[in-house]
Amino acid sequence: MTITVRPANCESESQELVAVLQMNLPQLPHARLFPWLYLGNPEGQALTWVAADADSHRIIGVAAAFPRGFYCCGKDARGYVLGDFCIDPGHRSLGLALTLQRACLEGLSTGDADFVSIFPVARCWRYTNGSGSNPTKP
Repeated sequence: MTITVRPANCESESQELVAVLQMNLPQLPHARLFPWLYLGNPEGQALTWVAADADSHRIIGVAAAFPRGFYCCGKDARGYVLGDFCIDPGHRSLGLALTLQRACLEGLSTGDADFVSIFPVARCWRYTNGSGSNPTKP
């Protein structure tokens, strides 16, 4: 199976994104959160990348970045908080995880992001460190 990584269209792919998120991150009510978090966030729409089967186009992984305004060093700054990162169990590998995370970070580096942040979740550090970013541990 060939897997492609590409930006997602959160509006037209919302049902499939919610299904993948709910299956892989079941602790959150994604159907309820998605409209606001991805589409209606006052700071702007989420930027989202997906890993998909190249033949069937079925989404098997998601990486999202949520815009957030910050005040840093005396000025307003545009930041993104990384979140909702998942890959279907049958396709999980460090290589795919890093490819998806790199696509997300590279996409953010060409946009309006002054910086990118993650909330400190210990199990995320191995992916973040391998993605080419330079994180500062809390």
